[in-house]
Amino acid sequence: MSCLAHYIARVYDNKSVHPDGLAESQIFHTRLCAPYLDNTQTNAILVYPGSFNPPHRGHLELLRHVFLHGVHDLHTIAAIILPRSDQSVRAKVEKAGQTFMLGMSERSSLWEEDIAFPEWAWVYKDTTRGFSAFLERLKQAVSDDGYDTEFVMVYGPEIGSPYDPPIGAYGCKTVIMSDIARKASYQRSNSRIRNFENCTSWRRIPIDKDQLEHRARAKAYQAMLRMHTKSLCTDETRDMMDDVLERLDTGFVERTTLTSVAKALRDLERVLFCEYVFKGRYIQIRFVKAETTSRKSKRMREISSSTVREVMRKKDGGSLRAALAGMALSPDILWHHRAAWKSAAKGGTGACVNFSPGDRDDSEPDCHDKASIVCHSGGSAKSGVIDVAFLEGDKYQLARFLKFSMEKEP
Repeated sequence: MSCLAHYIARVYDNKSVHPDGLAESQIFHTRLCAPYLDNTQTNAILVYPGSFNPPHRGHLELLRHVFLHGVHDLHTIAAIILPRSDQSVRAKVEKAGQTFMLGMSERSSLWEEDIAFPEWAWVYKDTTRGFSAFLERLKQAVSDDGYDTEFVMVYGPEIGSPYDPPIGAYGCKTVIMSDIARKASYQRSNSRIRNFENCTSWRRIPIDKDQLEHRARAKAYQAMLRMHTKSLCTDETRDMMDDVLERLDTGFVERTTLTSVAKALRDLERVLFCEYVFKGRYIQIRFVKAETTSRKSKRMREISSSTVREVMRKKDGGSLRAALAGMALSPDILWHHRAAWKSAAKGGTGACVNFSPGDRDDSEPDCHDKASIVCHSGGSAKSGVIDVAFLEGDKYQLARFLKFSMEKEP
């Protein structure tokens, strides 16, 4: 059992971003929960490319939904987030006639610094041109130590159409999509999925319960081993780990396995797949359906980078602060660096925004009225799709937004 961060640090060679090399501690947030490779099965790593201009809660929800609900039959250990290069995003912005873009460093930081950023995810901060070579080096490095890996593409709902199925870039044989963040163009009005041209019909993922039990048991056992490994714990958490281990009995692995298998069986009922041949290799396309009854899911579907940029362009003060808290990742960073992007948001097409310590503004908007501020990200006031509450204190804003989203009707 080896930590994936060890191999990433070994093969990552961008000296312009990390002149002294990339340390393992800079890759995943915690060593205790960092992804570990298993030499008894193939280790799947998600690759999530996108412009992320800027990244928002729909992006994060898509990645989490796929990782937690759509790949139980794969031994998925981690995800690599791949922001598009500045050149690629600039071309997209100019073609669409949009007003501004954030630099790659800023888009990456907004992912990494968000309070809900997963411990199993890592942001690749280099040009996409070298990403394919990076994956090849990573695959070879882990293979040399006896581990097998595969990379799985994750796409947002804007990728693909019935006449143009998504391809498995970077040699990926599996592509995963979902409508958790937004309804896809290839979905009918009743949310059923249209068949893709030259692909098989959609059908449910075949379930091998014995295999699910094997993977769940191995994962539970690895969790036990990591808790027993003192070197993975900081000084502050060792006493807590000792207390946890004293309370665990020999039935921990079995109980965890049963719970995990039951969840996997429920989740895989909502996963469909089809297949097609691309350049002589079979590509599997998976679709992880959202639970449309979830109010949180319905609200997430209305968030897009375009709506976030529109809010950044049009709103000010407390209304802007509240809207960012409800839609964007790392809203504090966007708010405190608003001096850097505010003029670009209202200015010419294609302006690239970079943050610097000198443009940071720690002031907060006046908010004498503690009542909720309702922000509408689209449609009329009666059909607004983003409802957030503003109160001084960033954590309180985010908590109020999540509670408000779940408990209040639009």
